[in-house]
Amino acid sequence: MNKFILNCFVGCSLISTSLFAGTYSNSENMSSDREYLGLAGFSASSASNYGYLGLITTLDDNKLSQDGIKLRLWAYRSEYDYDNTNLGNIEVDGFGTSASLGYRFTYEDIVSTFYAGVAAQDIASNPSDNSNETDEDTFGGVFSYELQKAELFAGIGLSTIANYETFGESYWVRVRPSYDLLGLTVGPEYISTAGEEWDQQRFGAYVSGFDVKGLTVGINAGLEKDNAERFYSGISLSKNF
Repeated sequence: MNKFILNCFVGCSLISTSLFAGTYSNSENMSSDREYLGLAGFSASSASNYGYLGLITTLDDNKLSQDGIKLRLWAYRSEYDYDNTNLGNIEVDGFGTSASLGYRFTYEDIVSTFYAGVAAQDIASNPSDNSNETDEDTFGGVFSYELQKAELFAGIGLSTIANYETFGESYWVRVRPSYDLLGLTVGPEYISTAGEEWDQQRFGAYVSGFDVKGLTVGINAGLEKDNAERFYSGISLSKNF
């Protein structure tokens, strides 16, 4: 079977935090009210598309810009297709949610955040493909780690994320060197995701930090490789409130 599977749900869920980690890690809002970070985004290639909504807040008296306990809520919808030798082209719709608790701590100029939580996904294929193990309701655990280093050398920073989900035994890893340019954050990106039924890499670039009517906007694009090569692109939005 020649099969393409969309980037795993839980792996993508950390995109929310990672794309906008700078939004709250460097926040100067130190008011006494609880802070929230709202997230939204969309990513697509010729084989798939993925949209998400997320929310991050604190569960203690600290701010999002400070060390402490974090709560992350997430929801997504995805579509992708693949080829089956017997059934032909299979179209797949998916929906998922997750809730995770995390803890952020800082050592010198390195910010680390660990998350652990639970997730559920509902995947349906048309026509139905009994050989696709993801074509069912699934519940499981989610574990992730984020690292940000303000500067490695010569103004170059680093953002790294690693995620693992128990259902599908899948992982998602992204590495992004960063450089501040004209008030924006720019750099290359490498993304690797794999599971029981897929293995994919992305090689691209990103720009983030656009201010559009109070929203922080980021874009990314590049080459997606699995059993074929194709172009991918994405847009992401965030807002503190």
